[in-house]
Amino acid sequence: MMTRGFLCGLSTMLIVPCGCAGITGKWTASSMEPEMARDQFRLLRPDDHEGQLVKATISLKKDSTYLAEVFYEGGADVTTGTWKLTDNKLTLLDNKYGSHTYTVELSGNRKVLRIIRPIKGTDVALVMTRD
Repeated sequence: MMTRGFLCGLSTMLIVPCGCAGITGKWTASSMEPEMARDQFRLLRPDDHEGQLVKATISLKKDSTYLAEVFYEGGADVTTGTWKLTDNKLTLLDNKYGSHTYTVELSGNRKVLRIIRPIKGTDVALVMTRD
């Protein structure tokens, strides 16, 4: 019984830090899937925000804070806040625009991050690469 408890604790210690560490770093938008949804995808903005997403960078720090630079047609904005990854859900609590939760997928040896939002019945992904 003591061995099982130790192994469970050990596996938790190994898995949890790896999951968070796997997503930390600076991410830069590289594409949108499908590209034609660029004018409807909202990253760290309310759904009624006007304009097409031009580019974005997000730095997810180990201390669970983040810095994001998001560029829409007509302007850019820098925002900060905290982040949390639970299963495949990334929640960004922005100091300016509130809470936003996205489904995420890591691939490409943890160098490609897909941030997914359902838009009109289609999963739309902002594809980001780690700098």
